[in-house]
Amino acid sequence: MNELKEKIVWARNNQKDLYELVDVSTKIIQQNDISKVFTNFANETYLASFIQEPKIKSVVFNSLDRKHYKEWEGFKKCKFLNKLHFKVVVGEYDLMQFDCSHFIEDWKHFAGYMISNSTKFIYLNNTESVSKEERNEIVKSFYLQDFFIHQSFDGYYGKIILANGRN
Repeated sequence: MNELKEKIVWARNNQKDLYELVDVSTKIIQQNDISKVFTNFANETYLASFIQEPKIKSVVFNSLDRKHYKEWEGFKKCKFLNKLHFKVVVGEYDLMQFDCSHFIEDWKHFAGYMISNSTKFIYLNNTESVSKEERNEIVKSFYLQDFFIHQSFDGYYGKIILANGRN
């Protein structure tokens, strides 16, 4: 078994709530022709699932923690960035995944800057690690960009999946 598959199997056996989220994510990717992913969520299981998924052609992973670079540098589909969020040059991504526990001063500005017309889905992870008011502000920021709540999960620190209402 390759190392990517091992990470997913480990989650299936040891973190059922995380595995459920990855499974839902895989179904969304396969059903919606997702091929380009941007993420700032440092989770090995998610990254492994994105990289091993045949439909995904590229994964851009932004993290300020350089330790992650060594873990993912050998995979051709994965590009590692080491930039502050406001210095990331945004490309055309079908799926964007954001860690809500990262410090973002202005989520409305961030949402407007980060997403593009080609963005079909947004995953907001760690939604339980922020206050209810901040979570509502984050969701509203993407709602103002024509995204709506597609699914919501309480497991694995919370996750909200938003879908593009324009497509």
